[in-house]
Parts: sequence; C-alpha cells; structure tokens
Amino acid sequence: MKSLPIEITFFGILFLFTTAFFTSCAPKNPVQRIQRLEKEGKFKKAEKMIDKILQKQRASLADSVREALLWQKDWMHRVRIDYKYTQKDILDQLQKRMANFKKNEFKKWLQEERFDTRTIDGKTYFQYASVSNLFKRYKDLRSREIPPKERAPYEQAFWKNYASLIIAHQESPDRQVLPQDYKITMTLSVKPNAVPAGDTIRCWLPYPRSYPFQTDVHFLNASSKPLWIDRADSPIRSIYFEQPAVKDSPTVFQVAYTYRMYSVIKDPDPAKILPYNPKNTAVQIYTKEQPPHVVFTPELKQLAHKIVGTETNPLKQAQKIYRWIASNIVYSYANEYSTIPNISMYTYRHRYGDCGQEALLFITLARILGIPARWQSGWYIFPHEESIHDWAEAYFEPYGWVPVEPYMGIWISQYAATYTLEQKEALLKFYFGNLDHFRLIFNSNHSEKLFPPKKYFRSDNVDFQRGEVEWKGGNLYFDQWNYDLKVELLKPSE
Repeated sequence: MKSLPIEITFFGILFLFTTAFFTSCAPKNPVQRIQRLEKEGKFKKAEKMIDKILQKQRASLADSVREALLWQKDWMHRVRIDYKYTQKDILDQLQKRMANFKKNEFKKWLQEERFDTRTIDGKTYFQYASVSNLFKRYKDLRSREIPPKERAPYEQAFWKNYASLIIAHQESPDRQVLPQDYKITMTLSVKPNAVPAGDTIRCWLPYPRSYPFQTDVHFLNASSKPLWIDRADSPIRSIYFEQPAVKDSPTVFQVAYTYRMYSVIKDPDPAKILPYNPKNTAVQIYTKEQPPHVVFTPELKQLAHKIVGTETNPLKQAQKIYRWIASNIVYSYANEYSTIPNISMYTYRHRYGDCGQEALLFITLARILGIPARWQSGWYIFPHEESIHDWAEAYFEPYGWVPVEPYMGIWISQYAATYTLEQKEALLKFYFGNLDHFRLIFNSNHSEKLFPPKKYFRSDNVDFQRGEVEWKGGNLYFDQWNYDLKVELLKPSE
C-alpha cells in the first residue's frame, strides 16, 4: 500500500485513528485498548497489538488507519528516547554534577515530583535532561552545579552588545541598525548503515528566509546539487537534496551560504497603537486557534484576562503577557515537541518550558485577546552560545510585526546574575519590540508543511531548525543522524 504524503499532528492522528476504526466496521475496536495500554506504560503490549492488526488486516485497512497505527508505534519509540535513564543513571549523574549531593535528597526530590518520569513496561525511566533541569527549574540548587556556571563573561558581552545597539539607534533614525554578515555551514550526517547502501536518502535542510532585517542570502556550495530551494518568503524555508547511502560510511548533507542580519529597533509606543485591519487576512489568520498547540482552552482564556485586567490597549496587554511569562515560567529542557499533545497548555500547567514552549504560550494568550501573534524560529548565534531557538512576533498598527522574546524575558528576570535592577529593566523593555542581530531565521509560523512533501512522519512536526530525513523505508528520526551548524562572523558591513 502506497505511503501517504503526510504531516499530521498528534491529535489529528488520534482522531483519524478513532474515527476510521469506528467507520470501517471492524469487528472489534482496539483504539481504546491501545490508548489504555500506552497510558499504563505497557508499550510492548501496545506495539504487539499494533503489529498484529497491521499483519492480519493490512489488505482491508484504510490508509488513514494504517498511518495512525504506525504513528502510535513511532510515538512510543520517541518517548523511549526522551525517557532513557534509570534511577541508577540519575544517581550517578547527580554524584558527578552536584556538589555535596546526598542520596536522601534524591528521595525527597522524587516525592516533590522534581523529576519528569514515565513508567514503561514496568520500569521507571527519567527524562534525558532530568539532572540539568534540576538546576534550571530550582533556584536553590543552581549554586551546586558542577562545574559552576561562569555567568559574568557572557552577561557582560551580552550587555555590551545591547549598549552598542542603543548607541547605533541614537545615532540613526533607522529601525534596522548594526548589520552583520555571516557565513553558515550546516551539516546533517546520517549514521553509517542507517539506510542500505545505494538506497536514496531524501534530506530537507533549513535555509534562511527573507525579511526586511534578514537579507542578502547567497548560496555558496553544497554536498550535492540541491533539487529544490523554497521561495524566499516561505514560512518554513528549506533546501532539498537526495543522495545515495554508502556502505559503512555516514551520508553527509551540507550547505554553505552567507546572509546579512540587522538588529531591529522598533520601540512601539502604546499611545500610537491603532486597531489592526480585520480585513487584512494575512494578519487575521494569526488571531485564530491553530490546533493542537494554539487552542483557546478555558484555563488559558481565564489566565489571559486575569493577566491584563482592565487594560484595553493591545500593546500594553501584550507587554503584560510578556512580563507575566518572564516572572512565572521557568526555563526547562523539553521533550520532543511531536510527543506533546498541546504545548501551550503543557507549559501553563507545568509552569516551565523551553524557548519554543514559552513562545507558544505567549502566542496563544495574545490571540485569545485578539492580538495577532505568530512563531519565529531558527538559531541564536551569539558567539560561543550557538543553539536552536524560537521566539514570537506580535502585530501592532502602525508598526507591523514586532519581535517578542519570552525566553529572553525569563532569562533576564530569573537567571541573569550580574546585572543591576536597572540593567535588568532596560533589557526586559528591549526584548519586547526589539531584537539583536545574532539570529538566523528559517520559520515564520509553526507546524508548516515542507516541500517537496514528506512521505513519512516528521521528526519535528512543530519546528524546523535541525533538518528532516527519510528514505523509502520510512522517516529517519533524530537518533539516526547528527547535525551541526558552523557560524563565521564576516567583516562587519559598512
């Protein structure tokens, strides 16, 4: 049976799975049984049940049912990768990474539910970042991290860059200042023998999209001739390759390019804000729900209205949301997004999340109030701090789309250790409405579809910063390949 070109969300798969079984007149409906087995952590039994259905009913299964079954099995594989450590592993890590650690502390933290755990096939497993997240989520433990974090050099370099942006803006009325040119070399390496020798591997690498403040993108070279480069304004811009696998060797996909990035200084004034034109459909779509991760749940509706109170100015409302997140959500390394049913609700309920989860919470709360808001993502490429990164944009007339950095708000408010209160306040104000030039942007919306379409499930069906890979046998998940981004700062632009 031919594979469907799909990029279906977690909730969408479950809906198709349930609906298709009910409407296909199968003698017994196993959907609830499989879901119950997964909830109970009986992954092996659930997998066996899925395999049995696929084998015995393959000829009669609708494509949507087969894809739903395959997703359930794939989802369990992804969860196992996120939850890979035993209690012994965590204790060993704590002995190495926490000063003066005592085993009775571990028991206390378990009772306080400070760890993310799952019971899988009768055993308790801990999330891959369990120890790191202790330091991220709990302020009382940060001073015990081994090796201790050297915050001062980064924080001072960060402040120096901020000061240079302010000076540049004072010297020029331009909204875009301090252009910086970069050379990027991105590499994705499929592990040896992940695919049989000679079989074709399809690879999508992210590629910088065009913005008024991200310009002059120039292709330099690649590991093979690209078969497709998406349009410059694509909301999920990619460059596409096909290469044959080589026996006992990694299959390497690489692209190099240059581009120019400006710092964005908009400093929106609440007194100048006008209602956005609801007839502008290009903006209006960003005021709507976007399931499964932007859903106007009763809890989030109540929270949004509680945060803004009697405030009616859209800009001030958005600033209040940004400040609330900065004070009430802590940073945490995340499970893979494809395994989380509703990211904004997950972040709200747990009161922690990574940069993308924080951004989705902001987007959802803003849209509930009728404020257009959307996703933006790529990489943060501050020297020696390069990492994948997500943030948001909100739309205000007459300024258009302005940057909003929930993660930076959280970092400044809760983690920066060497700033005065005045410095913190200056930085907090800056990262609502303004943006530094240490950015590489690929996406202007989340959960977008790639082109050419993938035939199999995406490794990340929300974001696109690392790449996607597949072959005729299925998707290649993150455990089957590695990625790297090399950044070179070129001579500063005139």
